[in-house]
Amino acid sequence: MRRMLLSALVAGATVLPGASAVAQGVFVSPSEVRSMQDSGRLVRVLDVGRTHEQWNAGHIAGSMEFSLSWVVVTRDGIPNELPKVAVLDSVFESQGIGDSTIVVVYGDPLAAARVWATLDLLGHPRSYLLDGGLARWTSEGHPLSEEHSSPRPGRFTPRLQQQRLVDAAWIRARLDDPSMLLVDARSPGEYAGTQQSMQVPRPGHIPGARSVFWRRLLQSDAMPVLRDRAELGQLLAMPAATTDFIAYCRTGHMASMLYAVARELALPVKLYDPSFVEWSSRADLPVEQGPPGGATR
Repeated sequence: MRRMLLSALVAGATVLPGASAVAQGVFVSPSEVRSMQDSGRLVRVLDVGRTHEQWNAGHIAGSMEFSLSWVVVTRDGIPNELPKVAVLDSVFESQGIGDSTIVVVYGDPLAAARVWATLDLLGHPRSYLLDGGLARWTSEGHPLSEEHSSPRPGRFTPRLQQQRLVDAAWIRARLDDPSMLLVDARSPGEYAGTQQSMQVPRPGHIPGARSVFWRRLLQSDAMPVLRDRAELGQLLAMPAATTDFIAYCRTGHMASMLYAVARELALPVKLYDPSFVEWSSRADLPVEQGPPGGATR
């Protein structure tokens, strides 16, 4: 199933196995965004996951109202999956995004992270997440706008970072390999199997996975700024033997925030996009239940 997804993604894309999508850092501050906008460079700001009424009431100047539904599809019954590269290419180009465009994404934290992760997996070299979103933007006194703008279409060359996507077979072959660290971004209850979630026939988690609820990466819901880097480093610390950090959740949506933070910390992160909806639906794949540190098969 996952090979089919990767084949679909590769269609129409240039794959550069060793390419790096973001040179330095993922998250930027409001002041850094203002500096980008004042630099004379072409900057596209995407406002994701807020309602049209919220966007109309005030947004960052020059931002485009962007719908998460444009960059996700349901595939094999699993929602929030990546569409074909040709579809994503058209979507981003329609928003004025080209190869040299600086892109800043903000809005609902998970929706914004998912859009950023999509750009990163497509190899866009200058895409960023606004740390703290609109809450931090306004708390630091930066202005909002009610103006609308229509960008010229851009010219974007997708370079799929296929080495950052893994499938169930890849994980299964390494379940007992200390070089792989699995990190589950779902809630503690979903991880333990005590909280049922949609489309998960066997509750629990992938054997050996660590639980790091995505909300723990942020200071608070009201002010979704990243925690201190030292705290994040402790949450996401990799054992000495680990060479692959695998982020997953229910459908890849929550894991996109984990993926973004791991990229910020320069960890060797990969995304298991179909995540636990796929894993738990396959009787040939093992599932553990129980809290962190006390899981049993």
